[in-house]
Amino acid sequence: PNSNPKPNPNIVKGIQFEYNGKIEYGFFSGLYLTFVLLKGGESTDSNADSFIENLESAKAKNIKVGAYWMITQPSIEEAIWEAKEAYNFLAQLENEGKLKDLSYDFYLKFNGNNQLLNDYTSIEKLCEELQGKKPCGIALSSSKYEYFKNNINKIQKINSYWVEPS
Repeated sequence: PNSNPKPNPNIVKGIQFEYNGKIEYGFFSGLYLTFVLLKGGESTDSNADSFIENLESAKAKNIKVGAYWMITQPSIEEAIWEAKEAYNFLAQLENEGKLKDLSYDFYLKFNGNNQLLNDYTSIEKLCEELQGKKPCGIALSSSKYEYFKNNINKIQKINSYWVEPS
């Protein structure tokens, strides 16, 4: 973060996929996809095989790729366990030489109205679990954006964010 607490977002439009199977990018022919965000996993379950297949397909079509992990637990202790699984997922990508193919930060996404979104100290702890692999971002629904914007000066370890419609 810089000394200016007001975000100056560089808005890029793309599609987020929560689907765990093979994505047929041909379905989007005629549409210009700037990027896709692929779900790497949720809770403690990795989608590594389908993720890598979809990553390679997107790269073959010159589509930039980002990734996220869905944090489902509302307690920091359980969420840290989930973040460790996200770290293991990133380590697997790194071992397979695929981590460098990600064009964006690795995002932590919180389902629903997870109370951890109101505690940036907890979110920073989760980002610390990913240190050394990929800069950590946070995914927000548009309903949380105002809270985030008004508290951006409290954030130290969150590198970027994406806002999705709620």
